[in-house]
Amino acid sequence: MKIQRMLSNNTWVDEKNQNYFIYMVIERESWRAERDNRSPMTTREQVEAYLATGKEIDYSSDWYAKLRDGDALQPRIVKAVELVKCQCGHTVNSSRVLSTSHGTSCPDCYDAMSN
Repeated sequence: MKIQRMLSNNTWVDEKNQNYFIYMVIERESWRAERDNRSPMTTREQVEAYLATGKEIDYSSDWYAKLRDGDALQPRIVKAVELVKCQCGHTVNSSRVLSTSHGTSCPDCYDAMSN
């Protein structure tokens, strides 16, 4: 488990002092859990299990005071770029292809092929 803490600039950093922040979560659980309609967590294992589900949890009342499990994050799937060869002869991303009166064109050749 890699616990991460949110900073006030909305970025996440790996936390070295995990025990301190998990203790802060447990300390406020008695009133916070009731607001979230769940039973309070009283052990470190319960907090770690909660974070392992991919959820974030507040450790303080500041808007950015959150913890998460960095290992539970789902990797982003990067869509492959589809390249297409236009009738003007250039190869461009398929979303950049333009239709002209003489076929397909890239944005650079559009004016010349539209006439």
